[in-house]
Amino acid sequence: MRINRRRIYLTGLEAARFLQISTFAVKSLKAKPPAEFITPSHLNSDIIIGSTIETETFTERIPIGFRKENLKQGIAILGGTDEERILTSLRILLEAAKIGLRFLIITRNPKYRVISNWVPQTKIYTLGRNLILNPLDPEDFNPPEYQPLLITVFTQILELSDEIWIVLEQALQQVYENPNPSLFELQEVISQIPETRVYGKKVLETLNHILQLFTTGEVASMLGSQQNLKFSEILTQPSIIEIPTRFPLATIFIKTLILAKIIASKTLNQTLILLDDCEDIFHVDFRAKHRTLEKDILIEWLREIAQKEAYIVLSTGRIIETSPSALRFPKNRIVHRLTTVDERKIAANLLGLQEHAPGIHSQKRRHRLYQITYLTHLEFGEAIFLREDYAYPFTIKINYNNLYLPYINEEPHITLPNLTEEIFVSKDRQKPKLLLHFGSEASLAAEILNIIKEYRGLTRFALANILRIDSGKCYLLLDFLEDQNYVRRVEVPKGKYWTVGYEITQRGETALKEYLEWKQSQDQQRRGGTNGM
Repeated sequence: MRINRRRIYLTGLEAARFLQISTFAVKSLKAKPPAEFITPSHLNSDIIIGSTIETETFTERIPIGFRKENLKQGIAILGGTDEERILTSLRILLEAAKIGLRFLIITRNPKYRVISNWVPQTKIYTLGRNLILNPLDPEDFNPPEYQPLLITVFTQILELSDEIWIVLEQALQQVYENPNPSLFELQEVISQIPETRVYGKKVLETLNHILQLFTTGEVASMLGSQQNLKFSEILTQPSIIEIPTRFPLATIFIKTLILAKIIASKTLNQTLILLDDCEDIFHVDFRAKHRTLEKDILIEWLREIAQKEAYIVLSTGRIIETSPSALRFPKNRIVHRLTTVDERKIAANLLGLQEHAPGIHSQKRRHRLYQITYLTHLEFGEAIFLREDYAYPFTIKINYNNLYLPYINEEPHITLPNLTEEIFVSKDRQKPKLLLHFGSEASLAAEILNIIKEYRGLTRFALANILRIDSGKCYLLLDFLEDQNYVRRVEVPKGKYWTVGYEITQRGETALKEYLEWKQSQDQQRRGGTNGM
């Protein structure tokens, strides 16, 4: 090292003490498996949603989308992230609106409201706030025509035996003798039916319990006795129907009910109907985990809606939990990135993808067609597209330009006063809320609250093991407790990771205390009566 007045010079060995110089530089490129698709160059489109991507050779990107005739065969938007599917749906809806089509979005996600920035005439309806649906309102049908649709709505939340079917059918016939019937009248009629050999106590208790869930609490504010708007009016303009509930049974019931009301409405022409998170109604039932429920009746409903010049769009990120018959119904399919082997198998069947097959553009000796593997390497906004009038799938890039999703924090549960609930509760104000909300399951609901209060952060699985009850039943009760704001979800550390557990809310503690005090007073009265005798 030499020092003069102006500079300091370091030799190589001396500099090595302060610097580490690599002998070579590395530039990493993200590798994609070689995949070949027959990219069309002649397809015409009325609704442009993006452009083609050639995976093997460099060709000019071609604008691509749908012809209006394609929409009659339905559209499926599968896989990817929630944001990806919402943006893809928005692009389709906005381009459809440009050619004069209306749309109806059925969703739980408030982010779809952003569409009103581009389609100002969009009406946003939130169940329980500015929209109340009466399940027994026949819309434009006569009650005898509408009754089979309503029974089918109930079959989506209950595996109806022949006995329950008979009871429900007879009760509906009796209820429709009065003008403007509602679930309250239906529950009252069923509660007065005497037990017989055909339908015993268990059958009647099952129906009463389900109706009790829908006539109390938050769900009752959505399914009131007075429907404030005919469904045919909603279908006359671009609309969004939001379902602000996390209670699975209520979501399934409401979404299926909306389909029934669409069928019972006369005004339906030129409407694009988006069923967001469609696995709710085309689902794998938790009571039969290894059996997929083939929703044949609902598929027939979709066909009937399509015959009325309406167009169906199904969207789901959980294709494993969705009935295969529902996934096969739309002939136009847009599949975003998929991560699991099972998802890719389903997508391969839906799209007709191949793996380890001879290449299309490559030489005969090269076997490099990895279409199924390519599903895992799709970038954000990219998808594999199958259009019903073209025999082969091909890759596209959805145009997300000028689209954005606002940040919307999870909305609180509905807290507006509900007159129908007040009327119902006023019949017996002495009973605690847990008993009114859960009926015969109130003691089990109280036990769940008590355990969560003592052991904060318990997971669903752990709670089911502690109680030694069926996990499906435990999850259902937890969902309803969460929907009524008796419990809330919390993140709990588990080693290096985090898991989801539950904690009791102030409302839950009040309801638990109220129920335990009521039960103690009942026990004291019972003992007093016994001593008196």
